[in-house]
Amino acid sequence: MNRLTISEEQKAFFHNHGFVVLDTEPLIKDSVLLEALKIAFECCFRGDFDTGIYPDEWHWRQGISRPDAVREICNGWKSDAAVRRVVLSEEVGSLGPQLFDHWQSSRVAQDDLLWKVPASVSTSMRSTGAGSTDAANGFSLAAPTHEIPKEEGKNDTTDNPHASSSVGYHIDSDYISKQFLPTEDNSITVWIPLDDADVENGVLEFVAGSHKYETELEEAKRDLKARDEGGSSFHGGGNALLDALREKAKRTDHHANNASTTCTSEKNASTSTSPAPLSVARYRIPAGYCSIHHQNTLHGSGPNRSPLRHRRALVVHLLDGSVRFRADPDYIYGRYKLNNSAEVREEFFPTTWRITNL
Repeated sequence: MNRLTISEEQKAFFHNHGFVVLDTEPLIKDSVLLEALKIAFECCFRGDFDTGIYPDEWHWRQGISRPDAVREICNGWKSDAAVRRVVLSEEVGSLGPQLFDHWQSSRVAQDDLLWKVPASVSTSMRSTGAGSTDAANGFSLAAPTHEIPKEEGKNDTTDNPHASSSVGYHIDSDYISKQFLPTEDNSITVWIPLDDADVENGVLEFVAGSHKYETELEEAKRDLKARDEGGSSFHGGGNALLDALREKAKRTDHHANNASTTCTSEKNASTSTSPAPLSVARYRIPAGYCSIHHQNTLHGSGPNRSPLRHRRALVVHLLDGSVRFRADPDYIYGRYKLNNSAEVREEFFPTTWRITNL
């Protein structure tokens, strides 16, 4: 692991646009650790947990789930030593207080192991219903083959029935930040690809500046819910929330009229170009590097269209270490709230960095 220092330029970019790619050096520069994490993904998704403890959530089962679906495990740090080494590291924990001056410590809200398998590997599985197996480890590597061109600025899930490895546009505060008090600026998301990530294999996409449109986002979600179209989405995919936000924003902000622009960088330097408000920003992020986004930044990702390349990412959601539970958290986080107590327990949300670590 590598201790990163966030520059003032990167910090300003984060607060202005709601995300930043840390492009000067990798967070994980040890190639052995990167390979260990890839093995950990294989083991965890086939139910082989080296700690003997199941993760809190496990979405995707071999032989049951759609082979082309996004594979997700939550809180793999409880189940695998290599994942734990990264998620609970000071190197990751130190990133939150560098972006928010009021953070005196960081704790882990949850992690995510996210996997989009290559597009071509599932050709036989989709046509015959049989699985394609990696001879080295017996693990299914199935995913759809599709050659439908990607429309500029589109997440690609709405019009493409085969694009089930897309992640729908959503905001993390709906799942995480709003479970705790104080809610404002209490969470960030650190996204670490284990494979070189780009548009072809479904890199993370940010809606630039969307964290500043909190009121419009809430209105957009209410409208979608009223029309029974859903609000924020993850496994469901789709662009509904992005489209609704842009419509709301046009009424209050003339800058949002440029929102159809897509900012795609073939380099890592996200601070070199300022994306237009509410445009979709994509950047090539090498394996082991990371991006960070704000709790209220709308984001998602397209499908993995690469015939051979995987897109695996280890995601760490960090909380301000001083937060307390709200009175009535949603059921997932509510499992960890003790009766008659707002305490956020170390056993479930471990502290990974304190100001005394400096």
